[in-house]
Amino acid sequence: MQLIYRGVPYKSNTLKLEMVDAGITARYRGASYSLHSPQLPQEGTSSLTLKYRGVAYSGH
Repeated sequence: MQLIYRGVPYKSNTLKLEMVDAGITARYRGASYSLHSPQLPQEGTSSLTLKYRGVAYSGH
């Protein structure tokens, strides 16, 4: 997705997470609902190359 911030275009690199049932049923004002939690990927997210004010650094 092409986005623009203050006139500078950039691409969104959002991570798509699959939601799985957490096995918890909650109740709010008499209505019950089940909670879900994200299933995190096992590999590939350990090293990130980030840039802040022109300086590149590695994030975890």
